[in-house]
Amino acid sequence: MRDSELRFEVFGSVRAWRGDQELSIGPSKQRAGLALLLLSGGKLVPAKAFHGFLWDLPPANAAGLVQTYVSRLRKIIGRSALVSERAGYRLDVLPDQIDLFRFRALKERAGSVPSGAASLFAAAFAGVSGRPCADLGDHVRSHPLVAEVERELREAAMAYADCGLSGANAEVAHLLEWIATTAPLEERLFSRLIRAYAMSGRQADALITYERIRTSLRDELGIGPGAELRAAYQDLLTQQPHDPRPVQPPSDMFVTRPAPPLSRPPGNAPDAAPAPLVGREVDLSALADAATRHRVVTVVGPPGVGKTALACALLRRGAPMSHEGSAFVDLAGVSRDGAGERGVRADMTSMIMAALRVGQGEQKSTADDSHEEGIATLLEELRDRRILLVLDGAEHVVRSCGQLVTRITHSCPETTTVITSRRPMGLPGEIVQELGPLAFPAPAEPADPVSHPAVELFLKAASRSSTDLDLREVGDACRRLDGLPLALCLAASVPCAGGWSGRVDPVLTELAESVGRSFDLLTTEQRLLLALLSHIPSPFSLEDAERWARAHRLFPTDVAMLLGDLVEHSLVQWQPAPLHRYRILAPIRRTAVTCLSLD
Repeated sequence: MRDSELRFEVFGSVRAWRGDQELSIGPSKQRAGLALLLLSGGKLVPAKAFHGFLWDLPPANAAGLVQTYVSRLRKIIGRSALVSERAGYRLDVLPDQIDLFRFRALKERAGSVPSGAASLFAAAFAGVSGRPCADLGDHVRSHPLVAEVERELREAAMAYADCGLSGANAEVAHLLEWIATTAPLEERLFSRLIRAYAMSGRQADALITYERIRTSLRDELGIGPGAELRAAYQDLLTQQPHDPRPVQPPSDMFVTRPAPPLSRPPGNAPDAAPAPLVGREVDLSALADAATRHRVVTVVGPPGVGKTALACALLRRGAPMSHEGSAFVDLAGVSRDGAGERGVRADMTSMIMAALRVGQGEQKSTADDSHEEGIATLLEELRDRRILLVLDGAEHVVRSCGQLVTRITHSCPETTTVITSRRPMGLPGEIVQELGPLAFPAPAEPADPVSHPAVELFLKAASRSSTDLDLREVGDACRRLDGLPLALCLAASVPCAGGWSGRVDPVLTELAESVGRSFDLLTTEQRLLLALLSHIPSPFSLEDAERWARAHRLFPTDVAMLLGDLVEHSLVQWQPAPLHRYRILAPIRRTAVTCLSLD
């Protein structure tokens, strides 16, 4: 008997739900195995087909690993849903339970109903939360099955553009911007993007796009534009409606936008940021630039690193694209308990509308009609306004937030969304800006507030000057707190009889609740690996992690994927070349040692 409560996604990250409860699928190889079954849509998948999908060069024990992954998946989604047969494995679910096949059904209907094709294509793409298998690495994404899905997305996007619905030109243009990133030399795609730009009054972007694709074709293939692309360019030149914006070559052709002057102050930024903004000038400039050029920007970092403070500083600075205002929404109060995805989206919609002071934004409802009506009202309000929307603290509602932001991005061409989260959203066109701790002095290095922003922040939070305190003691406190801004502010706020460094242990304890909320978002295997790694001195290598894992019942082949998951959750910091090492910040390490079990 089929489990009708199950539903799956292959667009964006590979995910599964039973009802409103998301299932923990496990490490990336296991998720890749599920992806292959989903892409096959209920057809039998021979055991050996997994080898080429999961590995470039299958290991000697590939057959055993596949059996292990499938056995675990059967426990997670149910033995009746994942059927094991002599010749292989297959999923026994309805096509409507998989987002890819819902997309295909709507796309096929659009092809057979010309009068309603545009609305059917819009509905189809509303369910696309990203590139297929976006979380599974280059090898999986280059597999013919995944490449075919990307080709389907491109063809459907071009068919949507060919519908010629004048009211949807801006939406189509933004969809084509994203799709174009998957095929940078596809002339048919770019000819439609140029026409969509022109029909939505964005002649400057159309001209820039033509010049970029013309240059790419010349440099990459040694050819000139084809007939279809030249025709789109000629139509653009003969049309030439008024466009007051200057034509300036952007750094990113797909998502660049001009920077109009701010016509009124930003909106409802919190009255006080959680911590003083020190040593973040480069980060703030980078965020302002990204928010000017891109539709969705996510600031990612560990708990207490200052993501909210940076977003608030952007609002106070007056982000250049927000000339009609801004809205700050604290998502910490959104609860997943018993609400379901629809209820969470309804809560977020209500909070955004309240921040924008629109209609009855404070009224919440999880009823289907009220939920859709609320989102429709929000989209209508944002559709023609150039707004900077800041969604703060989205790590516990990644799926719901991503779905809502996707709809805003598709329907509201002038809205820019900045998200703060401990992990990326995985959205189409999302720009991720990582925020790390502040620099602090090495053990033998003098603590200088000019050279070390962590010391400067400590002094500012303590309302002291460098001559009032023992800088060696301050430098030791900054070092033991790993330069984490929130921890530094807490340590500096209350003097301790044992000196400033005596505040370190109480602060680490004080941060445990905030850090522990990140642990709730992990799978059992991820929590086990983090518990193991918290006992390894930092920095450590992948080989160190694999040795510890081997002694504690974790497959060494899974450690790299699980470690990557912990890095994505901002619980482990990756130090790139030449070190190629990992480290765990002190508050995270202390909380993991205290709260996580090795059993």
